[in-house]
Amino acid sequence: MKVISVFFMLFLFVCAHGQTTPPVSFDYDADGNMTARHVVRSLSSMTKSATSDRDDGKETQAEEEQIFFSVMNGEQKISIYPNPTSGNIFLDITLLDTKQRNFIRLYDAVGRLLLTEQINQNLTPVVIRGPAGIYLLDIHLGNNVMKWKIIKE
Repeated sequence: MKVISVFFMLFLFVCAHGQTTPPVSFDYDADGNMTARHVVRSLSSMTKSATSDRDDGKETQAEEEQIFFSVMNGEQKISIYPNPTSGNIFLDITLLDTKQRNFIRLYDAVGRLLLTEQINQNLTPVVIRGPAGIYLLDIHLGNNVMKWKIIKE
């Protein structure tokens, strides 16, 4: 009986301190078929932030982690960051063909269309207006459609 309770306690400990799934990216060939899956590295940037516990008012360097999600579509790289977000995300597309019809559609978790916006440049800001939750982003680049899940905190 003690052995079972030890295993049960170990199980509860593992569940309580569960592992986080690292972000992944996928590579696609020119026809849109997935060819590879990669774990995306977290990119760190140094940000200045004022500390409230210092009396001299000096600023210190604090490390802020930002996660970029990206996929390759042929030779085109599509990145979305930050995700999760507080409401503003950036869509970064390399080798954007502006002669094609490029646009995004943003849906809430119920499937209601919230936003349709043209993509005219490589870096496109997107503002998610609405409560915290899960949003679905469809990126239409010519005849290719990619679907992304965006989390708003």
